[in-house]
Amino acid sequence: MLNNKKILSITPARGGSQGIPLKNLAKINDKTLIQITGEFLTSCDFIDKIVLSSDHDGIIQEARKHHFEVPFVRPSNISGDMASDLEVLTHAVEFFETQKNERFDIILLIQVTTPIRKKQNIKDCIELLIKEDLDSVWTVSEVDSKSHPFKQLSINQDNKLTYFSPEGESIVSRHQLKPTYKHNGVCYAFTRDCLMKKKKILTNKSQAIVIDYFTESIDTHEELDITRLKANGKF
Repeated sequence: MLNNKKILSITPARGGSQGIPLKNLAKINDKTLIQITGEFLTSCDFIDKIVLSSDHDGIIQEARKHHFEVPFVRPSNISGDMASDLEVLTHAVEFFETQKNERFDIILLIQVTTPIRKKQNIKDCIELLIKEDLDSVWTVSEVDSKSHPFKQLSINQDNKLTYFSPEGESIVSRHQLKPTYKHNGVCYAFTRDCLMKKKKILTNKSQAIVIDYFTESIDTHEELDITRLKANGKF
């Protein structure tokens, strides 16, 4: 618990990843991403329950070896490419409320694919959620101005090149650009009612914790390689 709030951590880890097959079992320094995440979460003594949601036997077996509870196999209808985080989270919350008679005040989404994170960031998300009476808090990283939406381009079916956003035409200097941010997977914190009553993960009562160190939500081999280098102080 933290501030008398009962906290459930849910880690999604399906077997059907496309960019890196079974990326949740990829290794950094001889530890799988599952193991790294399980050991990290165990160090967060304010989390009441650490759960993995997966449809894959190998991932489930690895998770059970490394501190995760896996009380269910994720149904196939929420295990495909188009399954949303909201569906995965609400499925887990409903399971505990209906099958185990357990109710949690705060639900964390902790991704296996973001292995570089700090415990204080998790606490900061929870404390901000409570202090400001929010629905959700996400950790984010600032996006390099080179990747700003106003500087991006589109190509239509006739191979015509246009600005992705009409505002892009008026941008002549990066100093004109307002900072933008990407969610990085370090932590998402939600109230139970945000998920189960409002059925959303982002509302008009959502705020952010900005992360100022390197962290990556791994989707590609390149991102995995860079994270390995960073974890070893070589990048």
